[in-house]
Amino acid sequence: MLHIVGMILKILGILIVVIIGIVLVLLLIILFVPVRYEARASKYEQLQAKGTISWLLSIVKVEFSYTNEKFESTFKLFGRAHKKELADDEDIEQFQEDLQKELEEELQEELQEEIDNEPVLEALEIKDEKPKKSKKPKKQKKSKKLKEEVKKQDKIISQLKEVYNFINQPFVKKFIKKSTSRIKHLFKRLKPKKLELTIHFGLDDPEIVGGILAVTSMLYPIYYGHIFLEPEFEEVVLEGKFYLKGKLRMIHFVSFFVKTSISILLDKQIRTLIFSKIRR
Repeated sequence: MLHIVGMILKILGILIVVIIGIVLVLLLIILFVPVRYEARASKYEQLQAKGTISWLLSIVKVEFSYTNEKFESTFKLFGRAHKKELADDEDIEQFQEDLQKELEEELQEELQEEIDNEPVLEALEIKDEKPKKSKKPKKQKKSKKLKEEVKKQDKIISQLKEVYNFINQPFVKKFIKKSTSRIKHLFKRLKPKKLELTIHFGLDDPEIVGGILAVTSMLYPIYYGHIFLEPEFEEVVLEGKFYLKGKLRMIHFVSFFVKTSISILLDKQIRTLIFSKIRR
């Protein structure tokens, strides 16, 4: 009997360990396997765009495209596609026109029924029987409105003062400084691997185009290798293409959230302030 109980407990222990192992593996996959994205778009004769979002060796994949004023998206799971196509603008406009016509016809029918069922004299008698509302002087109404507006403005100003005083406290400034550094670090982790933007632009006035190029040249060290300008000095034109590629990992968002939460909990002043607000 004890042998059987021991075997059952052993099997249950193995099952629990296996389940915990599976959960841990799934958690590690979710946290560390990146979501990859890629998108490209161009506008020359017409606007075109397409892109993909994939995860876990493209087991889960979403493809989307926009061509000929139609948006299409395809969801793939283990290579099996589930396509979805949205209606174009002409179909939507036609549907809206038909719906508006139906509503107008229904309203006309209802109005005609009311006119036929209710005599005009009865309607006039009802209007005469209505008690006349006492009209307040216009000056009183205006003064009341002004008082209400002043109250609203005073309330907004007092709220802004409270926010300003709260932000200017030393521990809040310290927390904001730490948070901004963490946000910068997060953006560095999340920035795309490739980002290219080509802009072909032009105006009929060469001086304005030259001025734009002079301004953008000062920012050249910032967008070097990412933004490419193709000026046109003789005609008005605005077209170009765009390419984006990168990846996102859930662990970066989780680490940002955990570090921020820990810094809030460890700071005594922020902790007491939060608990005091919750108790209210």
